[in-house]
Amino acid sequence: MYGFFFIPLTLVTIFHPLFWAFGVLRHGLFHIKIIATEFLVVLLSAIFFIKIFSYSNVLELYFNIFIFTITTFLGYLIIRSVLKEVRTRERMENLAEELATANARLRALDQQKTEFVSIASHQLRSPLTAIKGYSSMLLEGSFGKLSKKTYDAVDRIFQSSQRLVLIVEDFLNVSRIEQGRMKYDFSTFNFKELVLRVVEEQRPVAEKKGLEITFSAEKLKKYMLMADPGKISQVVTNFIDNSIKYTPKGSININLSQDSEKMLLTIRDTGVGISKETMPKLFDKFSRALDASKTNTGGTGLGLYVAKEIMKAHKGRVWAESSGEGKGSTFFIEFSGDSVK
Repeated sequence: MYGFFFIPLTLVTIFHPLFWAFGVLRHGLFHIKIIATEFLVVLLSAIFFIKIFSYSNVLELYFNIFIFTITTFLGYLIIRSVLKEVRTRERMENLAEELATANARLRALDQQKTEFVSIASHQLRSPLTAIKGYSSMLLEGSFGKLSKKTYDAVDRIFQSSQRLVLIVEDFLNVSRIEQGRMKYDFSTFNFKELVLRVVEEQRPVAEKKGLEITFSAEKLKKYMLMADPGKISQVVTNFIDNSIKYTPKGSININLSQDSEKMLLTIRDTGVGISKETMPKLFDKFSRALDASKTNTGGTGLGLYVAKEIMKAHKGRVWAESSGEGKGSTFFIEFSGDSVK
């Protein structure tokens, strides 16, 4: 009886290093799981093989041969399954490394793109400022009175340069946001006065399109806000300008309200509206409605994205609502917490 167990254990002792060496050479890596599986399968097969020669009758011999065959076959299937699992894991690890390398390359390219946009935008801003400034002086009569024909031509130059300045500013803001260089100068100011000033600045543009623009707020309230007035002015201007651009006819109604916790600016227009498909990506970078170019050919799809990021930095939020295309839109700018004074 002792001899029976001694023989397989002796064989295992002799062949044990060979099994490990085979695993290392066969699989190129020191896969403990594979080697352990092969070792266990070989051990069991050896035990049942030796047991074939230990029988008392023919029936037991056939039974031992059957057990040895089944054990060897199942062991082969198990080893193949483990090998497949390990190889799959290796492929996944290789793919993960390749993906990490590709992601690093994409991040580097994205950084280069952002830097290029920033440099190009800075280079464009200086000549545009000069064009805008001199055309404004011409329109004001600083260099003498202009004829009607010349005045109209210079006015077109001024309006075009103004739109281009805003586009360049959007690109600069996007590059600053992506690089984490957007700076904010917080102070306490009257938000109602800021909104009223922006509305009056935008009124000539709205009236030129035949649009009625109104602003309402409680007269006795001061609507004090702790924020960056320059950046917030940009957000409000962006939203009102957006409503003017996408409202062919009708009106734009702006309302400011405040309770003990929140301050909310609502901008409601009778414009082209927003489809269900466009709504989820409305505030994404470079996002525009499919038919937006029919109403506004000069949009970049950056204004709302910049506004969202600015409000995020103020721990506020922006969102939009619309019943669908052709049914107008309502945009919301909300401040809460310590921003509201």
